[in-house]
Amino acid sequence: MTRPTRNRLLFAAFWLACLVLGNVLPDVVRVVFIALILGAAAFSYAVSSRFFAGRRHLKTKQWVDAIAAFQSFEQELERTSWKRTFSWLAAGIYTRDPVAIARNNVGVVHLENGKLDLAEASFRSALERDRDYAVPHLNLGVAAARRGDGKVMEAELAEAQRLGLTKKKALASVRALLVSRDTRSAG
Repeated sequence: MTRPTRNRLLFAAFWLACLVLGNVLPDVVRVVFIALILGAAAFSYAVSSRFFAGRRHLKTKQWVDAIAAFQSFEQELERTSWKRTFSWLAAGIYTRDPVAIARNNVGVVHLENGKLDLAEASFRSALERDRDYAVPHLNLGVAAARRGDGKVMEAELAEAQRLGLTKKKALASVRALLVSRDTRSAG
């Protein structure tokens, strides 16, 4: 079973358990239970606020602000171990390490700006944190496609697939980058 599948199942089991408990607990206990769940989520969001700010900046193409937010988030987690424990809302299905996600996102900023060496370094740094994180492999495939290196691109895409990133649309769009690059350079 791949990590994304396992994490999806764990997530579904958590919400199913919350749903069942929310319906079988006595009213007074149910209110406390719901308050605890919402409080934990709010606390995790507060701890991860710089991460979410970085994602907002990334979506609005505010590149400098995105990098600053992601790096600030990483530094904060490195300084304070309890924050690392409570930053679970910043995790995803492909990795539970929010620092690896932040480093990958910094790589995306560099990739979007055509700084392939910096992007690749960020993706590899994310993989140093979590070698089984599939998304940096997909992004390394994008960088390879932009460089025109089909062999490296296919190797990275194969590794991303092995690790559970099986979205056919994403894989096809990376391959299309190489084809469009080859078409432009031939014309």
